[in-house]
Amino acid sequence: MEAHKLLLHPADPEAPEPDPAAVLEALRQGGLVGEGFTLGGRRHHYAGERFLDQIVFLGCAPHVALEPPPDAGEPGTEGWEWSFCHVTLVRTPDPGFVGGDNVLAPRCPRCRQTIDDWHAVVGAWRSNSTGYRWRCPGCGGESRAHELDWRQSAGFGRSFIEVWGIHNAEAVPAESLLRALQDATGGEWRYFYYHDR
Repeated sequence: MEAHKLLLHPADPEAPEPDPAAVLEALRQGGLVGEGFTLGGRRHHYAGERFLDQIVFLGCAPHVALEPPPDAGEPGTEGWEWSFCHVTLVRTPDPGFVGGDNVLAPRCPRCRQTIDDWHAVVGAWRSNSTGYRWRCPGCGGESRAHELDWRQSAGFGRSFIEVWGIHNAEAVPAESLLRALQDATGGEWRYFYYHDR
């Protein structure tokens, strides 16, 4: 089974971790999440009453499954959680890099040069996340790893909101959702797409 997700995360992975209760309350108040359920030891949430207002699907007639299809099997069956849109909040103690099979080579935010050795950039960042600066061979500018243009294919952080069932560039978070998260946490939020086979 393949997992497709839209992930939202604070723009600055080195900022203090946002209060998970405040994040969840912002998602509830905005109608993104509804009733919760536990699967594999993790808390998930069904789509809320305003899910389709908070996640804007692109295109003229998207097929959006907000509940598991009848043939998905029982909760816990392999791939069950991949069969419909729902939301999970993920937290890790330290900032990490998250990217699936769809990671694109990032670009320098100044001169747009492509960074083909991005694995080395991520490795160096992991060794020294707060002090590492990448120097562009094209323009000489320095950037922190999370400041590179990952083209919405990867992200850095310790808090992520996973919106399951969203394919690459199929939908975007509404501005109202990003604003609500910023108001709840005091910092800007970004998003990217994750695909895993």
